[in-house]
Amino acid sequence: MNVPRPIYRALYLVPLLIFVALGLGSVLQKSPTYDETVHLFAGYSYLRWGDYRVNPEHPPLVKMLAAAPLLALDLDTARITPRERSVVQKDKNYGWVLAHRFVFADNDAETPCSAMRDWLCFSWPWRWRYASFFGPASFTALKLQLPL
Repeated sequence: MNVPRPIYRALYLVPLLIFVALGLGSVLQKSPTYDETVHLFAGYSYLRWGDYRVNPEHPPLVKMLAAAPLLALDLDTARITPRERSVVQKDKNYGWVLAHRFVFADNDAETPCSAMRDWLCFSWPWRWRYASFFGPASFTALKLQLPL
């Protein structure tokens, strides 16, 4: 039985396109996960004030990259004073309180979260992922495995 190539390609591309469409639709409709707010606030704190006390358990680079677009936004940080940030040194869980206040109480949660989401999904990482996973080596491996 000889199946034409366009049918094989459609069998691979249609589910992939459905997956991408469902994934993007889900990302645009869901709220942030439990720890996204503290990571976002920590990255913002690192960049805006140079204060590395919030969420020091994880490396700062990705948090800073995620929070980079927030610097261009007019976000309300009036209630997050240096004194408030120093409480984090005594009680590390207070960073979660500040993060919740930063994202949900003082600002419209959609603004910082969508800025982070758009930046991470549609800018620099996409170029890296595209170059890494869709480069010549991956196409060669795919060609060896699939009868295309």
